[in-house]
Parts: sequence; C-alpha cells; structure tokens
Amino acid sequence: MDIEELLQRYELGERDFAGANLKNRFSRDLSGIDLSGINLRKAVLDSIAFEGVNLSKANLSNLTLFKKSFKGANLSRANLSKTRLFQIGFWDADLQGANFSKSYLTEGVCFRGSNLYEAKFNSSQLIEVDFRDTNLIKANFTKANIIYVDFRGANLQEVNFLGSSLNITLLNYDAVRKVSYIEGTIFHNTIMPDGSIRSDS
Repeated sequence: MDIEELLQRYELGERDFAGANLKNRFSRDLSGIDLSGINLRKAVLDSIAFEGVNLSKANLSNLTLFKKSFKGANLSRANLSKTRLFQIGFWDADLQGANFSKSYLTEGVCFRGSNLYEAKFNSSQLIEVDFRDTNLIKANFTKANIIYVDFRGANLQEVNFLGSSLNITLLNYDAVRKVSYIEGTIFHNTIMPDGSIRSDS
C-alpha cells in the first residue's frame, strides 16, 4: 500500500492498517501529518520516514524498525511494546506515556532531548541506548536489562528501576539522587556519580 492511499483512507475515518506493507514511492514529506490513533501493528514500514508526524496514541507494537527517524514526532501514549528497534532516532520527540514494554532497543537508539515522562520500559532489553538530556520523570524500567546506556543529563526524578540490571551504564549525581525505586537493581560495572564503578556480586 502506498502512503498516499493510507492517508486518503485515514482521512475517511479508517484507522486499522495492521500488517500493512507501506511504501512511499514519491518520497512524500510527512512532517506535520496527523496519524493519531492509527493501528500499524506488525506493519512493514521500511521506506517511511516519520519526522514531525503526529502518532499520538498510535499502535506501533510488534514492529521491527531499522535506521528510522522520529525526530520531533508526537508519540505520546503510543504503544511500542514488543518492538525491535535498531539505530532509531527519537531526537526531541514527545514520548510522554509511550509504552516500550518488552521491547528490544539496540545499536544506538537515541532519545536525546526527548520527553519520556511516564514512559514504560518494563522488561525491555536496552543496549547502547542514548537517554542524554531527556525528561524521564516517573518513567518505569522495572525488570529491564540495561547495558551500555547513557543517562547523563537526564531527569530521573521518581524513575522506577525496581528489579532491573544496569551493566556498564553512565549515570550522574542528580540522576541517582532523584531515583525513587532502585531496590533490587543489580549493578554491573556501572559508573556511579563519584566516578567509582559499582558491581554487585
């Protein structure tokens, strides 16, 4: 299905495009397009760029995405659970309340400058992810596996790391001081605020 057809059908009120194989044959710029509430579960989006698109409350679960940019996109309350994300850029995106539970994020997924207030990363695998300068207030990382992740400059006030594992992760003093739930968290070669490296046996 070409993106033009999807936009026409969306405009007529259709929202369910689960499993669709979308193409953007004419390289249309989608910036500013409203696709809020759309269902793209298990869709194929290989040729689509989403910079500046409104995908609030969209169902983007069970997707596998490579080298995509969601820069400046609105993904508030979007469902991205059970996704596999590789080299995805969420720079300056609105991800308030977005759900990444049980997802796999790796190879330089970048959230730098984005708003992740109350975002959910429960039981997710996060490897080489960049959370620098993000708003992670009240985000949930319960039982997440966090490896080579950079939280420097992030606001981690009331973040829940309960039962998570932090392996070779960069934190700063303010981040650690404001975390609400860290009980049960396992540290592996994590760089702490004083420069020491913490590893729990």
